[in-house]
Amino acid sequence: MTQTQNHTSTASGTDLAGSALRGSVALSIQWLLNKLCTAGSTIVIAYFLTPSDYGVARTALSVVVFLALPPLVMGDVLVARSRRSDYWAGPARRLALQVAAGSTILTLGSIPLVLLAIDTVDTVWLGALLAVLAIRPVLQALRVVPMATLRHD
Repeated sequence: MTQTQNHTSTASGTDLAGSALRGSVALSIQWLLNKLCTAGSTIVIAYFLTPSDYGVARTALSVVVFLALPPLVMGDVLVARSRRSDYWAGPARRLALQVAAGSTILTLGSIPLVLLAIDTVDTVWLGALLAVLAIRPVLQALRVVPMATLRHD
């Protein structure tokens, strides 16, 4: 009986290690692809935009990144509570969307202040980019539950 229990715990430990390794590899590949896509899109955008337009785009992105509220680790919570992920998915989604909405409102509310502070660039273009980029946190919040499901599976 003892040998069977030891064999079972060793097998589940091996499964856990294999699962952790697969998860780490998948997250590393995702991180690398994200960085490659970001670098590629930056090069493409820089090619098509004039230097002043590119400066406006980078300024808008800098403002949005600065104003963004810290990301929540709702995906990690769902993965840690995977046995009851159906129960926690709704509250996690709601909390992530509430924080994202706060970040979006903060960004949209700061547009007039940013336009007053930065007068060396095209203010209409900068304001429009800030408004579009303000939606980003909401889109990121919508992917919390699906990404946690992928990480769990």
